[in-house]
Amino acid sequence: MEKISEKTTDRFGIEISRETILNHMFKNADEFIQRENGKKWMKTQHSVEWLVVIEQFPFVNGEERARLMIIDTKTRKIINDQVIDKKLLNKEYKRQFMLENLQRLELKGIVTDGDKSYYDIIDNEFQVPHSQLYIPYKWMI
Repeated sequence: MEKISEKTTDRFGIEISRETILNHMFKNADEFIQRENGKKWMKTQHSVEWLVVIEQFPFVNGEERARLMIIDTKTRKIINDQVIDKKLLNKEYKRQFMLENLQRLELKGIVTDGDKSYYDIIDNEFQVPHSQLYIPYKWMI
């Protein structure tokens, strides 16, 4: 979400809050799921949940941290939310975080915030459709 906010500021000179991005994501999650369900390869899946994995970088007591969240798009409930030292956030940490929280679930697909490291993790560990979070600029303005 930080990247979306930064890109919007750089391109249009408009600052958009994380809350606005999250609200838009939840508002349009059903549309994305319906579009993906119509694809031929989705008809072979026997799964029940679409999840969103988001990274944020808040400051806690003046120090930058990393926050990882997994959100169920149907129930809009947070499955897990961790705040860690930003230095610990790497591809292996993300992989472990996702495995610990998602292995017991039958996934229909995963949406992430744009970090390229998620492609390998999802392809190797989950073998489900993956999409990056996309929020059209016109809907945010």
